[in-house]
Amino acid sequence: MGIPPCRAIYVGDQLTDAEAARAAGVAFGAVCWGYGAPQALARAAPEAMFETVDALRLLARSTQPDARFLKAQPGIDG
Repeated sequence: MGIPPCRAIYVGDQLTDAEAARAAGVAFGAVCWGYGAPQALARAAPEAMFETVDALRLLARSTQPDARFLKAQPGIDG
């Protein structure tokens, strides 16, 4: 898609999603709903944890949704 890895994020709900993000060289964002337990996903050291769909919307509306922005946040929704 022509997007540099530093401006991409792989959002998922399983540890295999975290592994795939790392393999692709992009940030990993874990959602706190779905198949994976939030505690297990947190141990995978995601750049962001999303507790709600609205948190994902905030990221999508951001003018700088890259890995540096995500790492500067304690979690997108606070």
